Amino acid sequence: MLMQTEKTENSSLTADQTHTEPLIFDREALFRQTQNNVNLVQKLIVIYQEEMSKSLNELRTYVQIKDYDKISSCAHNVKGASANMGCMALSCTAAKMQEAAIKCQYDTTFNTLSEMEMQYDILLNYIGEI
Repeated sequence: MLMQTEKTENSSLTADQTHTEPLIFDREALFRQTQNNVNLVQKLIVIYQEEMSKSLNELRTYVQIKDYDKISSCAHNVKGASANMGCMALSCTAAKMQEAAIKCQYDTTFNTLSEMEMQYDILLNYIGEI
């Protein structure tokens, strides 16, 4: 998984005190995978947005009714689709939701859904620039 190193807010920290966070959007990886085909990338983004909107709606329903099998399956799909598109933070969060669903952890699935929705909103700003 592609990772990005970010320093915390205290600029006097050493390299040993930094942490890694998944990239919100790995634009370079997506363009590498599509051989720098802008038209293809734009089409993939449209499809991804449509599928993500549908998946997030489904996840809201599944979390509300506590259908852990469907939560796990849908989160698994979001995890893979997001990773393929270079949306690494969302992929990692979907993995967290999938794991929580497997363990039938309602509070974690509920909170993770909010996190996924927030990350998706942020992601839209990144992919909207293409």
